[in-house]
Amino acid sequence: MLRKICGLTRAEDVELCLQLGFEYLGFLFHQASPRAVSPEQVTAFPKAQADRVGVFVNQTVEEIIEIMHRADLDLVQLHGEFSPEQCRALGRDRVIKTFWPDRHATAADLQRAIDPYAAVCRFFLFDAGRQGGGHGTRIGNLSMLQAIAHPLPWFLAGGLSLETIPAVLEACRPSGLDLSSGAESQPGRKDHTLLHRLSRLELSRKAN
Repeated sequence: MLRKICGLTRAEDVELCLQLGFEYLGFLFHQASPRAVSPEQVTAFPKAQADRVGVFVNQTVEEIIEIMHRADLDLVQLHGEFSPEQCRALGRDRVIKTFWPDRHATAADLQRAIDPYAAVCRFFLFDAGRQGGGHGTRIGNLSMLQAIAHPLPWFLAGGLSLETIPAVLEACRPSGLDLSSGAESQPGRKDHTLLHRLSRLELSRKAN
């Protein structure tokens, strides 16, 4: 199962994530967030095998492409009202598109929301709440994610921690987990003990 640690702001946290073998590292380029970073900060962080993911909220395609270049990013994670055409412009192999199941009354409604993006994204991400991210709460109806057809590999986010992950994996079977607040001692500051424990967590349950 794929593992992503998001909201990284410190070089020492990035270094430990690389040592522990997390596959994806997330950096927020949304200035309203307490976890926001600059392209120059990210460029200075150590780099190894993990893919670097820039998280963007309703920025323009042009701004995202510029930051991708300056920060040497591999992927972009899009939160907000991005169209399929904008995803295509950023490059299918580079886009993680976020959706919020709690916005939808039924699995059929959620299916209709995600289907237009299947041909223009690399991954989907399903998050808690109705917009944004980093809420520290879980998706209200995880069983909805079992009821839809998944055209792409997908990450699950929202309220994930050492304590909640086992129950989450009982309720649905994502391709990957995306943790932010569940790996922190405070916003933007990762807890190294938690990172070690998360790296050893048994995630071998078969994923979709």
